[in-house]
Amino acid sequence: MKTVYTAQVTATGGRQGRIASSDNILQHDLALVDGLGKQDNKVGTNPEQLFAAAYAACFETSLRAVADHLNIRVTESAVEAFVSLQKDNAGFHLGVSLHVHLPGVDNDIAQAVMKKAHEVCPYSRAIRNNVVVEMKLI
Repeated sequence: MKTVYTAQVTATGGRQGRIASSDNILQHDLALVDGLGKQDNKVGTNPEQLFAAAYAACFETSLRAVADHLNIRVTESAVEAFVSLQKDNAGFHLGVSLHVHLPGVDNDIAQAVMKKAHEVCPYSRAIRNNVVVEMKLI
């Protein structure tokens, strides 16, 4: 396999720390959320928001690539990613729900594009058989 890009991000301080990319374009404070022991007013992002942002961007790119490959005209699209931190007796897990917007595309065609995008999206492939991903065409 040929590597085409590698991102480098350093995290310090865990969920209450800071993240920074090697090029300093990405720099954010991290903060605990309610349900994980948040005790102060610290404002920051969290791993679930970062994963949701990355997954939404990647999946939307995959949607457009699949549509283009199938000669389906998509003038507008959006993906909302909901990433949940879940807990059971075995520990913490992620849950994902993707809300896909493909206005102007026939529902059956949009469903097929969404399904194929899920097959080829690198994030979908990375978590397949490990994280439950629900998809909804909105």
